[in-house]
Amino acid sequence: MNEEKIRQQLARYGSSAKPADVEEPGSESKSGDPFGPLPKDWVAPPRYQTEYKRPDPAKFQPGEIDTEPSYGGRYQRPERMAIPYPAWPSPGQLVTPELDRTFSEEQNLWLQSKLLLEDVIAHTWYKLCRDDPDSPIAASWYDERLTAQRWNFLLGLWQGRGMTPPTEKQLESWAREWANWKPKEPAIT
Repeated sequence: MNEEKIRQQLARYGSSAKPADVEEPGSESKSGDPFGPLPKDWVAPPRYQTEYKRPDPAKFQPGEIDTEPSYGGRYQRPERMAIPYPAWPSPGQLVTPELDRTFSEEQNLWLQSKLLLEDVIAHTWYKLCRDDPDSPIAASWYDERLTAQRWNFLLGLWQGRGMTPPTEKQLESWAREWANWKPKEPAIT
């Protein structure tokens, strides 16, 4: 980039920097800026597969509660999983780009299916409220078409993995648990 273009860009943004202070894109950072370009000889450190710390995938049943939820220790409504959290195939071994891509896709599917199951559970509660004339809850949240789409996605996922889907009674039980959940009282010290 020539010096005149740099001056024009700096003037447009009202910067007081001089063209000599601006680094060329892709050049090594002189300022030590952590967000600046990396040195040309930089190589990412190797990543290794970690040990699986969640329930055994071989014994997993859809609807199991996540033992390591995503909310960082805050006490929150338990989250049910549709499929087991993915495990690295060879803990301690190097992560290859292909293995990383496969693991990331499985992790994304795990999260998406978990959110869909939680949504189906919530909508099951709304449906129970709609069907109960004494319910004080406005059941306008229940969207039968959307719930059916999400449920069909989960059924296909479970069928493809040879897993037994939860029964309607299980869903209703989970929905009641979901609706009646209350946070624990904080311990007074």
